[in-house]
Amino acid sequence: MADIVTPVLTLSKIEVDETGKDGTNVRIVGVIPGIMNSILRFLGVVGSTELMMNQSHLKLRAGNMKGVTVLFVPNGSLSSVQWGYRKDPTLLFAAVVFVVCGYLVDVFSQFGGLEFELFYFWMGSLFATVLVMIYITGKTLYVEVESGGGFRARILLKGVINIDKVESAVALMLALIAKAQYSGDVRIIEDSIDLTITDSVEMPTTSSALSEIPISNEVKIEPESHVHVDDDGNTLKWNGSEWVQIY
Repeated sequence: MADIVTPVLTLSKIEVDETGKDGTNVRIVGVIPGIMNSILRFLGVVGSTELMMNQSHLKLRAGNMKGVTVLFVPNGSLSSVQWGYRKDPTLLFAAVVFVVCGYLVDVFSQFGGLEFELFYFWMGSLFATVLVMIYITGKTLYVEVESGGGFRARILLKGVINIDKVESAVALMLALIAKAQYSGDVRIIEDSIDLTITDSVEMPTTSSALSEIPISNEVKIEPESHVHVDDDGNTLKWNGSEWVQIY
C-alpha cells in the first residue's frame, strides 16, 4: 500500500478525550482551504481528512478530487507517531530585500534631483513587517503515524494551531499505542504533560459492597461421599463421627 500524504489542509478541529466515553480518544480534522472546499462539496466530493483513534484502532479518512481513502490500523500494529511544524524562512529573506531595496531606491532618487525623504524605505519596511508577522504566526503542522510494516500516513495542516493541544493529542496517541503492546501501566511524560493509562479492575472496596458477598463456613458433602468400600469389600457409611458397616 502506498503512503498517504495529504495536501496542506486548514485545521478544523482537534479533540482530546482521555476517557474515550464517546468511542474516540483523539480526533483531528482538516479541510481543503478556501473556496475550493465549497466547490468540492457542491460536486459531492469529500474535501476533508479526519484522523480518529481510540483504545483499539486508528481510522484515517482522506478525501480529495481523486476520491476517498479509508484506512483502519489496529493500535498494536502501529509503531510511532511523529509531529512538528515548519515555517517558511523565505519570508524573512523577502522582508530584508524589501527594506534594502526601498533604501537603495531612495538613495538613487537623489541623483535624479529628488530629495532624500526615505519614502521607499518606509514603504519597504511596512511590507517587511507584514512578512515578518506572517512568518511568526504562520505554521504548517504535520502529524504522521507509522505502522510496524513501514507504512506512513502524514497529515499537513495550517491555520490557528494550539501547540499545547497538539502535544496532548500526540501524547495520548503514543500512550494508546504503547498500551496495545504492553500489559502494565503506561506513562507518557513530556515537559507539560503527565499522562498515565492503567489497567482498571473493578473490585468492591466499601463495607456495603462487601456485605453483599455471601460468605459461609459450611462445607456441604454430597450424599455419594457418605458411602465408602474398604479393602475387604465391606460397605461403610459415615454417621457424622465414624464409619459404620451397613452390609
